[in-house]
Amino acid sequence: TGETFSADPIKECVSLRTSTDRYLCDPDSSVVRSGLVNALATQHDMKRIDAEDEYLTSNHIPRTTLVSTFHVEEVLSSSVKALRRYFQKRPPQSYELKCRRMKVDIEGVRRQLPVGEESPATIIFCRMGNQRRAAICHRVVQAS
Repeated sequence: TGETFSADPIKECVSLRTSTDRYLCDPDSSVVRSGLVNALATQHDMKRIDAEDEYLTSNHIPRTTLVSTFHVEEVLSSSVKALRRYFQKRPPQSYELKCRRMKVDIEGVRRQLPVGEESPATIIFCRMGNQRRAAICHRVVQAS
């Protein structure tokens, strides 16, 4: 990405939210591996949605290339039944399915969801306040 970032991970503490704001952010894997998720969150005014999960949330689009940003449309339980019910009304052309710390049969979920004509959707399986959730989102394309 060309962007550099450094901090002391031990000094950083970030508050938790048990729900999402307008945007859900997926930190770059290099940030996760380096243990700098909290530092990135602090520097860009974001909050974690769970102490164990790396996903961040914010009411603004962060000005960094170190996260992929998604506009949150809805947050549901992580059950396939809830997802199918939600997408029966407006099935998208395709799905991007993401998860980090939850065991999810991604291909099994994909096979059970309806496909239609609406714009693609991203489903992010994550923990929010110790509950398994599926955030229905649309990827935000940031200008270079």
